[in-house]
Amino acid sequence: DRLKRVLLSFNVKIPTEIKTLAKDLGVNIFENRIIYRLIEDYKKWCKEEKEREIRERLEKLPRPAEIRIIPGTIFRASHPAIFGVEILRGTLKPGVLMKRKDGKIIGRIKEIQKEGKTLTEARKGDKVAVSMEEPTVGRQIKEGDILYSSLSKKDVEELKRIESYLSEDEKNLLSEL
Repeated sequence: DRLKRVLLSFNVKIPTEIKTLAKDLGVNIFENRIIYRLIEDYKKWCKEEKEREIRERLEKLPRPAEIRIIPGTIFRASHPAIFGVEILRGTLKPGVLMKRKDGKIIGRIKEIQKEGKTLTEARKGDKVAVSMEEPTVGRQIKEGDILYSSLSKKDVEELKRIESYLSEDEKNLLSEL
């Protein structure tokens, strides 16, 4: 466990060679002349590291999203289909599978753009352009359709474990999906 790979040094000077070796081995050193500050520093570091790990996990996970295809914004009907969407709830990320309300898988979001710039995510209220390889507008999807992210059971379980880091929208949508 990375959080336990530490050296707590109370009122002792640690030689430079030991510090170098510890750094090479991935061991964090905490030094202080006051014992309670030493413990506070370690606890603060643990909390920050746990939060960083959760944020990193959250970045890699697909998120719950509900989007609406904006009428009049079909830029290309297929290969890839490019159209405008409004994020009604949640967070949309590239790579996420999308489905209709009836559960039919439509395809994967290839790219998200706003004003010509590629985005890594779009949140509630954003109006963005998306591209998808699989669907043909007019067949599998139509203007005004509502689509939802299709999350695997594993992704849903992982998101529920770190639910406190999700927005209220995402929590509600997660329970509905």
